Amino acid sequence: MIKNLITDEMIQEFNGILIKESSILRLQKSKYTNGSYDIVLREDSYIQYNIAGGLTDKFYDKLNSFFRQKGVWELNYNNTATCFWCFRE
Repeated sequence: MIKNLITDEMIQEFNGILIKESSILRLQKSKYTNGSYDIVLREDSYIQYNIAGGLTDKFYDKLNSFFRQKGVWELNYNNTATCFWCFRE
């Protein structure tokens, strides 16, 4: 059986870190792929297309480090690195 290693609680905790840092980035469940998460811009009435792109290595280092601390050792990303997941059998 395939298991998603990322929990909603982990996503909420990381979003809390982003909020404390006054970041405009947020993580949210993907609307298109079950078990994956999108890196998006926080909701704003002036933003029409909210998928974040062109993020720095510093962000991905922080994201990967956070999940490694939670026991999720390797995140997989789509080709634009705006969506990630981690499944294990």
